[in-house]
Amino acid sequence: MRVTEEGMAELDGRRVRCSVPRETLREVSLEFGTLAERPIRQLGMSLIFIYLGLFPFRNLLNGQLWVMHPVEWAMIGFLMVGVTAAYGASRKGLYLSVKTDNGSRKLPFRKRPTDRQLDQFVAEAASFGFIINRVAD
Repeated sequence: MRVTEEGMAELDGRRVRCSVPRETLREVSLEFGTLAERPIRQLGMSLIFIYLGLFPFRNLLNGQLWVMHPVEWAMIGFLMVGVTAAYGASRKGLYLSVKTDNGSRKLPFRKRPTDRQLDQFVAEAASFGFIINRVAD
């Protein structure tokens, strides 16, 4: 997570995943909950991927393992995508709930910050003029 005079950004290593310009910000609060932007939609999509990944196993249950088409073998990869997405939809942690002119966004902290790191982040944000409401500790 990075805060500058221009706004706030969610980082993945050094790459910016999502940024919110300062002029569109209306309210920022620190919250605890699911880190997924839309957890119900993500869980629904993950269930579809899990179903598609399990579909080829019907041949395994019928004893026809060697009759599977190469596309069916490839469909097993959907199982990993679905399980990963389901895990991401249920993962909880700290995030910034950012309300903008265009709606609201979640900017999650990828690693759980210590209390000291959190205080430093809030102080840094305050130095740029951002007020962060602490809903969760």
